Amino acid sequence: MEYSGWVAVSYHQYQLRDDLAQPPDIPHQGELINDEADEGSLGIRAFQHTGRIKLTVRILAAPPSAPALQHRRHAEAVLVSESGELYVCEWGSGPVEGFPNLAADGPGSYRIRVQAPANAPEDAEDEEHQIEIWLESA
Repeated sequence: MEYSGWVAVSYHQYQLRDDLAQPPDIPHQGELINDEADEGSLGIRAFQHTGRIKLTVRILAAPPSAPALQHRRHAEAVLVSESGELYVCEWGSGPVEGFPNLAADGPGSYRIRVQAPANAPEDAEDEEHQIEIWLESA
């Protein structure tokens, strides 16, 4: 299943967050994601400080092939969803409208692959991210 839409970015970030988890810290400059995925939340860094990005999320039944990385950077993490409810969230608020519960298989450990531009686009609204998510273990 694939979902696309606009996500507001504040302080260079947006988030994936389990319903029971606290918001993550902001990823440091140069990092695409932070390292709190084992705590149920993941901060994802955008080039722009404030604005919006185009996000595509693919919920997969099995691991995908290796990412095509031409002009892109990527990072992976295992995100634990204790509640079985995992959402794309904007900083300081709840789930983003238009994106479903990403924990399609309920509680468990999900592998998250984030792809983003390698360089800041000339027009901030041309920034596009892609997230692939699949169940690693229940």
